[in-house]
Amino acid sequence: VMLATTSDSADMVESRDQIDKDVPRTFPENPLFRETEQTGVHGLHHGELQQGQLLEPLRRVLSAYCIRDRRVGYCQAMNFVAATLLLVLEEDDAFWVLCCVLEDIVPGYYTKDMTRLIVDLRALDKVAAAVAPAVHAKLEQLQLPLEVSAARWFLSLFTSVFDTPMALHILDELFAVGSKVLFQVSVGFMLHVQEALLACSQPEEALAVLNANEMSSQGFLSRFKFVHYNLAGLEDI
Repeated sequence: VMLATTSDSADMVESRDQIDKDVPRTFPENPLFRETEQTGVHGLHHGELQQGQLLEPLRRVLSAYCIRDRRVGYCQAMNFVAATLLLVLEEDDAFWVLCCVLEDIVPGYYTKDMTRLIVDLRALDKVAAAVAPAVHAKLEQLQLPLEVSAARWFLSLFTSVFDTPMALHILDELFAVGSKVLFQVSVGFMLHVQEALLACSQPEEALAVLNANEMSSQGFLSRFKFVHYNLAGLEDI
């Protein structure tokens, strides 16, 4: 990954430009991804972890994937997945696990037409109507399509929604049982914040709840059960 070079094709230039914009926006609250004047390529892999130390590895992992799969290139939200992997894996391992996620677990999520993502978001809407009818009805009343928030959930695999321990728990289950976990987490979270959602009178309020914006028991620090959540009929949708 460290030796990966970039192409000068128009698509690669566009991908590199977007990566350069998104890398500094990735987990800025985490010192390892916080940009400083001293942040640079040199010395990032020597000694103890330093502020901004994972910025360049993140840039390299994302750039390397653009070279590996030019059809996909770079899609926003991939940065959060790769960054989460870099918190627990060496750079090369993080790259190969990212490949596994994008190509084997959620193929089609990050392509230009996002076909698989669109299908799964429509399926989630039907699952929500069946399993969390009060939440689904409330969102319809507020004219707030579930997919507005759920697209972020699915594309980032929830890594941009919850804190690191919760995100890693979700990724562990994702690797173990596959993309069905994304539906389980979605339903578990909607039921977890149901009371807060039903109290919302404006779509902006509901969107803030669904985006887990607040540092609270219902936001970034959320803890709720989702493993083995019974979603009867999911495979029939």
